[in-house]
Amino acid sequence: MAEMLSILQQILVAGNETTTNLIASGMMILVQRPELQERLRAEPDRIPTFVEEALQPRIPRPGPLPPGRRRYRNRRHAHPRRLPHPPLLRLRLNRDEAEFPHADEIDLDREAPEGHLAFGRGIHYCLGAALARLEARIAFTLLLQRLRAIRAAEGKNDYTHVPSVILRGLKALYLEFEPA
Repeated sequence: MAEMLSILQQILVAGNETTTNLIASGMMILVQRPELQERLRAEPDRIPTFVEEALQPRIPRPGPLPPGRRRYRNRRHAHPRRLPHPPLLRLRLNRDEAEFPHADEIDLDREAPEGHLAFGRGIHYCLGAALARLEARIAFTLLLQRLRAIRAAEGKNDYTHVPSVILRGLKALYLEFEPA
C-alpha cells in the first residue's frame, strides 16, 4: 500500500507540477518577448517548437526542472584520482553549442529542438512526455487565440522561483491581457 501511494504521489507531481511549471515558464517567456506572441499567432504551427524551446535549460533558466543534480557514488571512476567523498555534481544539460547553437536563445527555426534532455533519456525517459507536450501545445494554442497583449501585471512580478532541487516553478505569475 505504501509503495502504491508513493507511485501515485509521483504521478501527481510529475503530471501536474511539471506541466503547470512549463506553461507558466512559457508564458513568462512570451511576456518577456512579445514579438514571439505575434509570431506564434501568425504561425501556430511553430507552437510545438516553442514548447520544445521552453523546455530547454537557459540562463536565466525558465524551464520546469532545475539544473540536474546527481550524487556520484563510485569515487574510483569519477576521476583518475580518487575523490575523498562522493561529490554532489551539478549538471548543466544541453549547453553543447555544437548541438544547440545559441542555446540561451528561443529559436523557433531551430532544427530538431527535441534533442534536449528535459524528459530524460533511456530507461529514465518520462512516461508522460507525450502528454505533457500535448497539454502545453493545447494550452499555448488556446491562450494565444483567446488573449491579446499578454503582459506582466504592473508591479506584481519578480519572477522568483520556489526553492526546490526537484522542480523549478515560479512562486507567482501575474498577467494582464486583452480578450481576443
